Amino acid sequence: MQRKGERLGYALTHPAGADLVAVAHLREQVRRLDEQYDRSPAAALIAGTGQCLGQIGFLRAHARRADVRRDLCAAEADAATLMGQLVWDASQRRDQAAALAYYDQAVTAARSRGDRAAEGLALLRMSMVALYGHKDPRAGLAACQHTAEVAATASSVIAGLAVLHAAEAHAMLGERHSCEQALAAAGRQLGRISQDDRGGPRQSWKQPRGSSSTAPRPRPSSRATSPSLTSASPGPMKPPRHCTRRSTSSR
Repeated sequence: MQRKGERLGYALTHPAGADLVAVAHLREQVRRLDEQYDRSPAAALIAGTGQCLGQIGFLRAHARRADVRRDLCAAEADAATLMGQLVWDASQRRDQAAALAYYDQAVTAARSRGDRAAEGLALLRMSMVALYGHKDPRAGLAACQHTAEVAATASSVIAGLAVLHAAEAHAMLGERHSCEQALAAAGRQLGRISQDDRGGPRQSWKQPRGSSSTAPRPRPSSRATSPSLTSASPGPMKPPRHCTRRSTSSR
């Protein structure tokens, strides 16, 4: 770890010569910050995540090696997604614009690398802002459906959760039959999770703090994304309470 830190320090003073060791150290720092999400206030993680994101952007702008720039895109997607989540949580879900800007940055970086799992995770977070921040179930439904399409071949975790939140959008709109169909589709998608699912190591299973979502929270794959996620398959899903009502309920 010390050697990697030294390589990162050297890369930051000689960015054109940045190598994969330096990038790996940055990605490890982002991963460690991500792991602290459940244990630390969001505001306490913003500075460290912002520093990593700035360093990633600096190296990406100057690195000569194509493989290094490619890995920096992956690091940027992870860091920007985490940053969007943190600023939204720290603002008590009021600063939608800043969160969406970071998620958009993550989507752009993921697309540059052709990483549909990372793109899907950022899009999933954007759909949550539409649903639970803007409280716009129509926009949220469209965003969830797009996310599911993007992640379908890359991550059953992310695609399944997108369909699950689509069920919540249908419930918010009072569309009971569509809600139940989406829940069934989510169950099938989550039932296909494999041990090496690309969505596993990320924050995709974690709800934004303070989320009022009534969407059921399935039990995830055995490749845990947090210490509490231990079951190997999704459990039975109950419809959101909105699905039991014929009329649209407000949030």
